Amino acid sequence: MSDNDIYKAPESKLLDENNVSEIELAGRWYRLGGAIVDSIAFMAVYIPVMIVLGVWETIISGEKPTFLLTLTLTAIGLLIFVCLNGYFLYTNGQTIGKKLLGTKIVSASTHEILPLGKVMSFRVLPVQVASIVPFIGPWMSIVDVLFIFGKSKQCVHDLIANTIVIKVQQD
Repeated sequence: MSDNDIYKAPESKLLDENNVSEIELAGRWYRLGGAIVDSIAFMAVYIPVMIVLGVWETIISGEKPTFLLTLTLTAIGLLIFVCLNGYFLYTNGQTIGKKLLGTKIVSASTHEILPLGKVMSFRVLPVQVASIVPFIGPWMSIVDVLFIFGKSKQCVHDLIANTIVIKVQQD
């Protein structure tokens, strides 16, 4: 048969099913545990920074911070997040908590680790920005977390960034 035979069935290279590693979504408890570890690591740095900057007293006194102060503290928080987790996110899609609990963030469509810029701009930043918007912010944080109970086990930040959290494959 010639290559130009219009009656010939189309051909494609198929992946050998034995060579495709199985992707297993991380369990909700693993994700919660990772988030708790990340929060503890973050607060261990963030609270001393706020004390040094003199804003801790304002926060614990119950005085409502100005929008500019809230924006500044959010920017400082993002900087601390990148300092703590940037290297791990860049090299293997993990935060400190995810590394300790054996999970990682990957693209939902390709199952590959995302570039750090994409993780920050699509997975972290949108929820952080939404969380400082009056009236919406407190609800956004709750809704983000509650989405974990869906079938796909994706939070809102996962859906925005098209990511999933999977168990790390042990070799």
